[in-house]
Amino acid sequence: MSSEIRPASTVFLVGIYAVIFALMAAVYLVIEYFFALQMAAIGIVITAAASMTMARNWVIREQTTPTGARVWTITLLCSIITMIFYGVFGLLGVAADERLLREIQREGPMLMAAVAAILFLISLFVIRIGLWVGIKQALKQVNTAKQKA
Repeated sequence: MSSEIRPASTVFLVGIYAVIFALMAAVYLVIEYFFALQMAAIGIVITAAASMTMARNWVIREQTTPTGARVWTITLLCSIITMIFYGVFGLLGVAADERLLREIQREGPMLMAAVAAILFLISLFVIRIGLWVGIKQALKQVNTAKQKA
């Protein structure tokens, strides 16, 4: 662990989140392909794990508790990134199944917008909790390292 305090830019933090999210999703897709696992809540698990990893890097880099406004800004941006990933995965799934496309067209855009809004709120909540847990864990690690020094 470096003792150097360096501010983390918003782009850097959101980039960490996006890379971790994409890598974990890719690993899950490979596992699902070879072992035919069906885990309905994997999106939530990946979202939480990516946000906790990003929070840990954030605190260790800055060695302090991030401010509330900045945490909410990062949470919002990561939620937008998550929705982009969900949209890409959804479009790939729809493109692979023509029957699913017909069902979605029959349901209409209002239902799809409602589902997207609910997914956004869930991801916002999960990311915020993931950040909270990751920050608390990293602060314990930073404080322990400071006490040993």
